[in-house]
Amino acid sequence: MDMHFNASANDLIPALQLVSRAVSPKSTMQVLTGIFMSWENNTLQLVATDLELGIEAFVDIQSDSSGKAVVPEKYITEIVRRAPTENVEFSFDSESKSMNIVSGNASFTIKTLDPSDFPLFHRLEKGESFSINESVLKKLIRYTSFAAATSDSRRFLTGCYATFNNEGITFVGTNAYRLARMTAKTNIEVDHEVSAIIPAKTLNHLERFLEDSEDTVVVTVDDRQVMFQKGNTTFVSRLIDGSYPDYKRIIPSSFETEIVVERDALFHSIERAALFVGDDSSGVRMEIVDGSVEVSSRSTEVGSLSDRIPAEKSGEDLRVVLRWEYLTDVLRLLKDESIGIKFAGKVKPICLQEQADEYDYLYLIMPFNTES
Repeated sequence: MDMHFNASANDLIPALQLVSRAVSPKSTMQVLTGIFMSWENNTLQLVATDLELGIEAFVDIQSDSSGKAVVPEKYITEIVRRAPTENVEFSFDSESKSMNIVSGNASFTIKTLDPSDFPLFHRLEKGESFSINESVLKKLIRYTSFAAATSDSRRFLTGCYATFNNEGITFVGTNAYRLARMTAKTNIEVDHEVSAIIPAKTLNHLERFLEDSEDTVVVTVDDRQVMFQKGNTTFVSRLIDGSYPDYKRIIPSSFETEIVVERDALFHSIERAALFVGDDSSGVRMEIVDGSVEVSSRSTEVGSLSDRIPAEKSGEDLRVVLRWEYLTDVLRLLKDESIGIKFAGKVKPICLQEQADEYDYLYLIMPFNTES
């Protein structure tokens, strides 16, 4: 028996691209390499999951039947993207378990997977639930998740520590060598403070989906999962078990040296120095003296760079060596044309801050403990 529905490629493509972020292409469970499709009452449900993150989206369609199928993500998104016309017609043959897709004069047929093997998508029914401004959530993620570890035996470092209370929201990301913390001064209604370690991978996918708008995102958190809902789209992710480190104890209370420098001048100088940085154990040297910052790097196999940019300095002269990406990553985010950088000591955290009426931002870098 064939089951049919028609859809607009313009509606389908962004929805397929979104849910495909949760697909697990190397999974030992073949069904997880596909996208679950369920159509009924002129609505198409799309779901993908890697068992840690699940993404669900709904698309308006025209259907004269109901049905379910799991289609290989590797092909379905590209088929729809390359459709010659906006209208795309789907026909599912329940006997052969194949999906026929027609657009214009092009006709595709792909084999499907058994939808009964696909994990059910469960929305959180219990837990603490509250609403957040979409642009605020996007900024919290963008300013912190990049500092989390990409891989670490201490899995809690691959997530962001999020706290929600009536005074605001704080996100923290760290890989033990740098730390980013942002507090958004926004009113949310919660009965008590909620905290969770959310995988940075989940947050990065969510951040790319979110827009700088005044719409709201509904967040629900329980002991094991977090859910983000906006319009017809839902993200559900497992939380990371474990205790987040007491990051506050590494924030310096006093500083030996402070400088004010033009952000763009420092950014481009560090980028030039990066050309002559070798392995991860080397780095870019910054020597702070009266009136300037001297930036230098050296590679025994390639060459060297020496550069100088103007700076206002207070405190002691100082020389530090640090990973160049750790500094350029944050310089891309900061908005002020002139920035302040505080140094607690030669091998103590380097601190950059940005404050506004609606947020406070802190970024720390641990310099190398080296004389080179």
